[in-house]
Amino acid sequence: MREDHDFEYADNSYYENQERERAQEVSDLIWSLVSEFDPIDQEIIRLYNEGHTDSYISQQVNMPRSTIQWRKRMVIELLKEKMTKIR
Repeated sequence: MREDHDFEYADNSYYENQERERAQEVSDLIWSLVSEFDPIDQEIIRLYNEGHTDSYISQQVNMPRSTIQWRKRMVIELLKEKMTKIR
């Protein structure tokens, strides 16, 4: 974008806002894709995104930790595939 103009912006706030908007668009896209999964998988990903451990998540959704790890891994792989197709 910078090369389209004959002037420089006084600060980087324009570019920072652009980056923030793009990050929000990507986040919105990811969460819209997550909403297509089973409610339990949505909950696992939400808790994982909040920084909770697999042990904590397993207690919250009443599933073994190994199941949480497997489901989380599968959902993340599916999200990667869907994002690759979109981009």
